[in-house]
Amino acid sequence: MPFTDFLGPCETCGAPNPAQHVSLDQWIVRYVYAPEGSHPTVKLQVLNSEQATCYCSLACADPGAEAFLAARGIHPRAYGAGPIEPCAKCGAPINLAEVHLSYELTEGTLREAENDTLELHVSDSKTLAKLCENCAADIDPLAAASISRQVGHVDVACGHRPAVKCSDGGH
Repeated sequence: MPFTDFLGPCETCGAPNPAQHVSLDQWIVRYVYAPEGSHPTVKLQVLNSEQATCYCSLACADPGAEAFLAARGIHPRAYGAGPIEPCAKCGAPINLAEVHLSYELTEGTLREAENDTLELHVSDSKTLAKLCENCAADIDPLAAASISRQVGHVDVACGHRPAVKCSDGGH
């Protein structure tokens, strides 16, 4: 059985998903704003990632992801680096420095790695929607519970969960 079989069929056309594919992912994230010299930096910390759906190509992903989000009352929009951005469902302000739910369209290639594991090498990602805590709870109670757990475990001084060695802070 090919290792790509676990991806299942494309959500839009039903074709088998290839190793190089596009997925709509739910990320639990926060932004870390830090001054560095004369230019402030913004780092994204991905605390958790779950695949919501998978597509064989961008041609299938664009309408597929839009339909997936629309079925949940979520309206994709363009986002900046914050620090305050609107919820894609209700429009409430979201402080991006706080842990929140984000829907990301991610292009990547799945590769077999050592020890019978798989690695996803991400080539591009695009934020489609961010949800406030109330809307995240309405859409996905498990994700909202995970956000609550992450909030309680983030070390405010360095922006990491205590189990993570503090060095870089993200990508």
